[in-house]
Amino acid sequence: MATPDGRTARHWRHLQAQRRQAESNCSIAQDTPTIQTMWAERLRHLDALQGILPESQQPSSEAPPKESLQPNIYVLVHGNNSTPADFDKLARCLYRSHAPDECVVLQSAGNTGYLTRRGIAVCGTVLAIEVLDFLLRYDVDPTQPRQLSIVGHSFGGLIARYSLVLLQHILSALCITPVSFATLCTPHLGSRRPGGGMWKVYSFATSVGLDCACM
Repeated sequence: MATPDGRTARHWRHLQAQRRQAESNCSIAQDTPTIQTMWAERLRHLDALQGILPESQQPSSEAPPKESLQPNIYVLVHGNNSTPADFDKLARCLYRSHAPDECVVLQSAGNTGYLTRRGIAVCGTVLAIEVLDFLLRYDVDPTQPRQLSIVGHSFGGLIARYSLVLLQHILSALCITPVSFATLCTPHLGSRRPGGGMWKVYSFATSVGLDCACM
């Protein structure tokens, strides 16, 4: 049998690394059936891709060569009930700040609009799968180091933070180093209930305590 060329061999190893990441994430989600189902479906998808491209198969002469992944990768995650267009200006600035073919920007679209209402766990899983799919579109040579930066706005910052643990293995396998994680107006410590009810209770309790102390 013919030996696969370098590009095909890299893609095969990439698929195997993606599968190991999905297996790890599936085990993490054992107590969350919805999330576990999402990763089980991911595993089936990767198995299908590996069936299409067995290890001994050479690339089709009709298939266009895969584009190499740029050295600087940016993932932009919009906020609650919003759209990827929120980061259009930032994406343009990032492209202008780099030489041609030096960066690529992913404006996350997996949780557009009302889909953010599914909660952090589901949205974070969707984002992780979106990033994994994005990486599969490229020929990634793990001997060439790359850098990853993530920017999240508001609720998007929480989604992005959740997704990080679900990408650890694949980033290591592809020699992609996370170098920057930035969030804008993200409630990492939680937020008050609409109407500020708990704050009012706290203020009332404090004022009563002070009144009693002064008596």
